Amino acid sequence: MHLTIYVHDFHSQIGHSRAMQELLNGLSSAQKATISSIEVVAFTCGDLNKMFPDFRCEKFFTEVSFPKLKPFLIKTIYYHLASLSHSMTKGQGRKKIGIGIACPNVDIVNVQFIHEQWKHYFLQSRKLSFISRIYKKILFFYFSIFEKYVYSFRVNVKFIVIANFLKTFLSQKFNTPENQMTIIPSGVNTEEFNLYGGDSDDLTKKLLLNYPQLKDISFAQPVALFVGAFERKGLGRALDALRKIPNAQLIVIGQSENTKFKMPELPYKVAHIPFTKEVSLFYQIADLFIFPTQYEPFGLVIIEAYVMGLDLIIPVENVGASEIIQQSEGINFFHQGEEIQLKSLKKIPLEVKRQRRNERLEKIKKYSWQASSEKFFQILSAD
Repeated sequence: MHLTIYVHDFHSQIGHSRAMQELLNGLSSAQKATISSIEVVAFTCGDLNKMFPDFRCEKFFTEVSFPKLKPFLIKTIYYHLASLSHSMTKGQGRKKIGIGIACPNVDIVNVQFIHEQWKHYFLQSRKLSFISRIYKKILFFYFSIFEKYVYSFRVNVKFIVIANFLKTFLSQKFNTPENQMTIIPSGVNTEEFNLYGGDSDDLTKKLLLNYPQLKDISFAQPVALFVGAFERKGLGRALDALRKIPNAQLIVIGQSENTKFKMPELPYKVAHIPFTKEVSLFYQIADLFIFPTQYEPFGLVIIEAYVMGLDLIIPVENVGASEIIQQSEGINFFHQGEEIQLKSLKKIPLEVKRQRRNERLEKIKKYSWQASSEKFFQILSAD
């Protein structure tokens, strides 16, 4: 079996890429042996040998070369044309997988984001100039046409959907046939996201050495954590909620979608880490994961914080991960549009985190990457 993956950019630190990486890496040894090659067609791509270390097959990146021009609409149209051309000429005899609507001619669509679903929240929550608003409406109009084609008219395509609320929307908005959709929620890598033993002081020293931004954070006191792109993931709401807490502390991992963004002056301590590959260590030192995202088809960071034993404050609507972690101690849900009720921060002892982890792993054991990969392989191997 030869696989070709179509996506704008393919890197482990991007959620949709990591999900595809985990789906493939979660296959059994016998299943991996049936795959003869993995090709990624993208603008940029990480090291495929590091992403798929247990695959002995050929792995190669086909670069879509594009001049560094704006706006994003032009780049998107260019990629669609390039991916269509590739799929029709070089994709023959290969199992073609599109992440989202990256390519109009694939066998499997991994639905990671629905623009038609997101556009309402985007246009309502952004202060845009007249020109910017017109441009964004044109961009979403283009996405709508493309999504309608992919989700409504591709009768021989299988859709992997990562949450129930996405499946319902596809069925109601695009009349996507039920028999073409399979819900495969994202899982969690329990080896990477684990509560390691050892001295907590040593961990603190390591983090302070590698991330000098943490110098003003007191790890003896409760620490809140936010991870993600600032605007869509709701950093502003998180900052406002913590204003009510005396002596609050917040670690922010991620960057703004706006290059001119500046962290506001706040009456509490905030440490900003633009990028890290060691996010699991930050879950270990944090006590509360606050994530007021507006729209989250799944939310890998939510399930990761969940198995690390943290308290969580997350929305109940428009979030795939919220569908599978209901009725757990330490989870505080709020409804979109309502004020976040945060009255205090509390320190979560390591032994409590360990106990929570065991209980939560039992609750979500059917949502492991191995279980998701098994469903994925059934779709891959179907004629």
